[in-house]
Amino acid sequence: DFCRQIRKSARAAPALIAEGFGRFRRPEFARYLEMALGELAETRNHLRDGTHCGHFTIDEFRTLWRICYRAKLASTGLLLYLKKSKEPP
Repeated sequence: DFCRQIRKSARAAPALIAEGFGRFRRPEFARYLEMALGELAETRNHLRDGTHCGHFTIDEFRTLWRICYRAKLASTGLLLYLKKSKEPP
């Protein structure tokens, strides 16, 4: 069950970003990015839980956490850009 949950949240983030991009409207893209950030937060929670349960070593956890953190930073930066910029006419 744990594997299914972490796979689902980890796969959902990039899928939401791709779907939002495909909407071609900044407000909708921003909404999908917000959902993707929620999925990344869920994935980070699963990583902590999985490490406590012994599913990941500390080194594996650090590597995966770093990937999640970088995805969060990139998504947050893009979200801020979309919210500041105006929709073209």
